[in-house]
Amino acid sequence: MAADQRRKRMNSANVIGFSSREHYRAKRKKIGSPDGALRSGDHISLEWDRNRSKVVSKREQVGLSSRHLREFVDFVPHRRNILAQVCPVPHETFQLDNLSEVLSNEVWRACLSDGERDYLRQFLPEGVDVEQVVQALLDGENFHFGNPFIDWGTAVCSNKAHPDQIVSQEECLRDNKRRYLSDLREIPL
Repeated sequence: MAADQRRKRMNSANVIGFSSREHYRAKRKKIGSPDGALRSGDHISLEWDRNRSKVVSKREQVGLSSRHLREFVDFVPHRRNILAQVCPVPHETFQLDNLSEVLSNEVWRACLSDGERDYLRQFLPEGVDVEQVVQALLDGENFHFGNPFIDWGTAVCSNKAHPDQIVSQEECLRDNKRRYLSDLREIPL
């Protein structure tokens, strides 16, 4: 059964010319944005709550975890940052169902400059037809078990990509990993 699943995975990966094994074996890309937008910017904007009793993070922010950007960035900070990047987004974004209304193939071709498109292409795996992959992502086609663009867009619109949520998810993953490793140590050989 595992061999069948692996074969299916490998065959489906060949459709776009990229498999997860190649992804992790590949050398890290050093990605640099023209305006320095991709840097360690985990600064969360804060505001007072309604009662003015405590400080909370603003709702109009999206966070990216260090775990997701680690393979693209060529540095490892000495401190343990969970958030790698925090970006402000317009309040209207949270009223949308998904980002496909805002980000589409037409927007990709008409509204983005060549430099911006080249910068975003750096995040795609090497050895694939970039235009085909971008079109498939923005059209909502499934890759293996879903579309990462649709999943991320839904998370942004439903406020699951808020920096507080990202920190909570990463801490939960870390605690689960510690618990799992602790359970492994307790198993007698």
